[in-house]
Amino acid sequence: MKDLSNKIVNTIRFKYVGGEYGLHIVIQLDDQKYLYFDSYQFTFVSNISLNDFLEVKNSRKLIGEHIVSIRQDESTNYFIKFSNNGILYIYQKIFNLESFEQDFQILTETDLEYTSVKKHMEEDWIFETQI
Repeated sequence: MKDLSNKIVNTIRFKYVGGEYGLHIVIQLDDQKYLYFDSYQFTFVSNISLNDFLEVKNSRKLIGEHIVSIRQDESTNYFIKFSNNGILYIYQKIFNLESFEQDFQILTETDLEYTSVKKHMEEDWIFETQI
């Protein structure tokens, strides 16, 4: 994985493009590069149109922070850990046996779900994502 420890998060934006795997997230970094999640993987891009993306309302919890690690389990859950111990958690929201969609949360240590998400993120079988 590329070293993200010296990059500071400026904004976090998202959009849904339809379908079960329709979540797209863009994290703008201080060097004007973007960490782009296309619903399956993370990549670095140097230019992206943000016209269709909405700003994540509670992203201010992570603005100015560094990305410490990105982890995943079999393309269903993704975890971005930040220098303030905040987590951007991407998961599948299941509606019934045949219907789900990707969703995400930004969690800090004061959120009720934080401890269980952090514990899951730190399981031995959750692996570091390569970018």
